[in-house]
Amino acid sequence: MLRVMIVDDQRGMRQMMRKILEAEGDFHVVCEASNGKEAVELVEGQRLDMILMDVQMPDMDGLEATKQILAGHPEICIAITSMNKDAQYARLADEVGAIGFIPKPDLKGKALMELMAPRTS
Repeated sequence: MLRVMIVDDQRGMRQMMRKILEAEGDFHVVCEASNGKEAVELVEGQRLDMILMDVQMPDMDGLEATKQILAGHPEICIAITSMNKDAQYARLADEVGAIGFIPKPDLKGKALMELMAPRTS
């Protein structure tokens, strides 16, 4: 079972993402953060396999948080998320070292497992 942190500034979105992932059985959401700064601080006390990281958040955006987290924890897989399906986010995700970009409307456990496949094989 993969241990996951969800990072999104909207509580309702975090709850929805948690329900989707935990319903599929391969994921266990161990913590949530409401912004990038909180995620950077929270990651230190957790054993995580994956982080779902929203792009646009107050205090610190998801791209900066991803860079900071991966600098100290390169073993964690971070997937960038957004309601916006703009292709630029896939490029930005790659630039900061994330495993990829997944639009929130397309969020499914299978899609996350496919993003992680190169890291786990």
